[in-house]
Amino acid sequence: MHALIKTTRWLPAILLAALLGACAGSGVKTEGPAFSAGAIRNLIDGNTLQGPMGMEMYDWYYQSDGAVTGVVGASNDDSGTWLIKDSNTYCHRWDQYFDGVQHCYKIFKTTKPGQYLMENVDADRSENISVWKVIPGNPYKM
Repeated sequence: MHALIKTTRWLPAILLAALLGACAGSGVKTEGPAFSAGAIRNLIDGNTLQGPMGMEMYDWYYQSDGAVTGVVGASNDDSGTWLIKDSNTYCHRWDQYFDGVQHCYKIFKTTKPGQYLMENVDADRSENISVWKVIPGNPYKM
């Protein structure tokens, strides 16, 4: 019984360390070239992307008209716009997230099946974004 209590007490710290390790951009291995405009559109248009954002998870739904809505954590919701420029660069501008500043990314497939990396290409080089799951449609009706 004492071993179970000791293990249970450390479980949150172990899970947090695992999550932080998984979120680190340096540990993500990509394969192949950056996605083309068509591949980016196929990945996000009409779909919901999920992944880690700091210590919380995000869910972002991309509408065909260039609008995006989403949530980070349990209640931090926002909306904005997305576009593709220069034939292979995805950009988003949220009303509140990222201080309302447009950020652009090249998107790569990772070595983990069904996961992707948005590699920031801006001069300020904000954080990369990991995509852990792509869900067809908008299951949350954000």
